[in-house]
Amino acid sequence: MNQNYVDELLAWAQVIFAFLMLVGIFALVGMLVFLHANMTPTALTIVTSVVTALVTIFTLMMNFFYARQRPQALPDPSTTTTTTTTTPTPLVVPPGSQVVHAPPPPAAIITPPPPGVLPT
Repeated sequence: MNQNYVDELLAWAQVIFAFLMLVGIFALVGMLVFLHANMTPTALTIVTSVVTALVTIFTLMMNFFYARQRPQALPDPSTTTTTTTTTPTPLVVPPGSQVVHAPPPPAAIITPPPPGVLPT
């Protein structure tokens, strides 16, 4: 089985599953809104708990769908690819000049002792 086919099949399965979860959530919320007056307190508590659980599951599912690792896509053979090469800039010294480099930094910075303290 081709890897691209498997990836596309997985993507479609995720979209369909997410759509079914959303339909279920909206159906239960609609039931809560329109049938709220006819429901017993026990049924109201159960439906509210189920909606809360479904919304939590849907949120975690979306997090997984967007955060999972995906394989590297193959480039389209009909497009051209460009590569960037970096060439170092040559050092240009005008005639009659010389290149002067900065002196090396000191090994340690020595500060004079504060007044009144004898050096050791």
